[in-house]
Amino acid sequence: DHVDGLVIDPDDVDAVTSAMAEIMRDSDLRNEIAARGTVSVRRCYSTSAQASAITSVYDQLLCSPC
Repeated sequence: DHVDGLVIDPDDVDAVTSAMAEIMRDSDLRNEIAARGTVSVRRCYSTSAQASAITSVYDQLLCSPC
């Protein structure tokens, strides 16, 4: 929570409204969350990260007994 997003219950309308208002009011928080989210996405979903994950799956499949 407040690291690379806000954790809220999506069914809680008051919580969603409050979180949206907080992000709209607090530009520093908004910018920090956006920057950390960008870093996280680039790290986890980069081409090299995806290639590594796919290679790992293939390695597991090739090394497991039939």
